[in-house]
Amino acid sequence: MPVPTVVAAVRAEAVRAGLGAAALSAWAALPTGEHPAVRSLPEGGSVLLLPGYAEGESVAAARRLLGAVGLERLGRPVRGALTAGTRWAEAGYPERAEAERLRVLRALEGVTTLVCLDPDDARALAADAPDVVRTLTEVLWARRTALLPRLRRIIEGPVLYLDPCRLGRGLGQYEAPRGLLAPVVGEVVEATMNRAQGGCCGAGGGLPATAPAVAATVAREAVADVEGVPVVLAGAVCAAHVRAAVPEREVYDLAVLLARAL
Repeated sequence: MPVPTVVAAVRAEAVRAGLGAAALSAWAALPTGEHPAVRSLPEGGSVLLLPGYAEGESVAAARRLLGAVGLERLGRPVRGALTAGTRWAEAGYPERAEAERLRVLRALEGVTTLVCLDPDDARALAADAPDVVRTLTEVLWARRTALLPRLRRIIEGPVLYLDPCRLGRGLGQYEAPRGLLAPVVGEVVEATMNRAQGGCCGAGGGLPATAPAVAATVAREAVADVEGVPVVLAGAVCAAHVRAAVPEREVYDLAVLLARAL
């Protein structure tokens, strides 16, 4: 059985016994969609954006990029469904997680595309709506003929690309982020452990809430293979965590970097 599944099951038992960690429940309850880039989206539509826990800059970048590939008329799920509840599952609250997931699924009637900024949300929803649920990277790569010619190189030297584990090992999306990144940098450099053998950024499973020093160490080890060059991750949550843990390095969410390159 996968380790994350075991950890979630043990945490759920702890919660039922009244021994759940307060730090985990606080982490799961962090608000989403508080920034203008989300609030200004209308509810409903055929193409919806699910921001998850992405920072405002990443949401704004995603909106700009989607507009550049012809998806200007974006909406957000009705009834305030902005995440599929994966943090609640990891924190030991499977019923709350399932309620959040079903709330998003109920909002998909008539929707052709749900663009998830968090790969965790895409993984949680894809089995029930495989023709609708997509990651941002997936959507941009599918429409790359409209996007790539508009991108300019904004970093002349190399960058270190790290595979977020939920996008890479979780969803098998390796080529798309590299293909999108290549036109805007001088060289895409791989970590020693990459693709299916890629490591962890330290942001998952509530680790920053329960063991922040360990989570920061994981992030520092992830970028240690190649020193002195900017770091890029195709995921807002991972990028924000690594940026905070390694303030001396330039760390970018791929969406933000691409939006700047337009």
